[in-house]
Amino acid sequence: MEPVLSYGDYAAPMPMRITRGATRGGLETATVVFHCRGPQTLKKGSTPPGVPGMTVDSWSRDDEDGSDYDLTLNCSGASIESATQQLEGFPRKMTQLNGLDGFEDAWITTNRDLFTEGKTTALMGAQYGICTASHADTLKPGFFRVHGTFAALFSFKSYERTIQTNGQQIGGEIIWNFPEGWSNTRKGSVSLPKLIVTDTYRTLTPPVTNDIPGTADPPNAPRVKLVSLTGTDLTHYWPPNWGKVGLASSNVGAIHQFSITYEFQFPVTP
Repeated sequence: MEPVLSYGDYAAPMPMRITRGATRGGLETATVVFHCRGPQTLKKGSTPPGVPGMTVDSWSRDDEDGSDYDLTLNCSGASIESATQQLEGFPRKMTQLNGLDGFEDAWITTNRDLFTEGKTTALMGAQYGICTASHADTLKPGFFRVHGTFAALFSFKSYERTIQTNGQQIGGEIIWNFPEGWSNTRKGSVSLPKLIVTDTYRTLTPPVTNDIPGTADPPNAPRVKLVSLTGTDLTHYWPPNWGKVGLASSNVGAIHQFSITYEFQFPVTP
């Protein structure tokens, strides 16, 4: 059977004082003293007047003459003014030069589902934010400390670039009219590595996919040493010179993170 509190005439209690504080768990507390008449009952967990968001945890009563009572209610809850409060130090913002931005938020609330994975927000001025993880701790029946982690973009991000080469060897009947080369046709092998550029973007715009493969210069294309080889049994390549040859993309909600790969291919080789 659920315990009840006898505390006096609840229809018109006379408030004496309210003392407010906080617990280490994040809940606010209130000690409410009323002068009351006529015994009635109040269940644990109910909210006394003057302290919205609070519920009764324990009580004590001083009987003055059998009809007058001084009732002390020890309460705790989410807030004196409302049923929710944001924890001190939140939200916390994190930005990165390379990588996604993000933020964390935490509240004391009666809604354990305040944060759910996939929930979007523009908190803290973000262009876009989406909840990627959340959890709720029960502080007392009906009250929770909830925490959410969000991926976000706060501002435009320039692309991130890596440059590398592959190990390409060209062989056959070759004329290589370069210093330390040869000017007549002879069987040979030439190291002709291809330059490969990968640009990574983080944006709210999805990548274009219908231009691969195709001829395309990377933005601010790096300089390339042009080499002319002649010989027999020539092989022609398309796309020649710079071409867009690869794409890798992922997204978190509307945030797209993708890498475009460009490759410089010599148009003709033996």
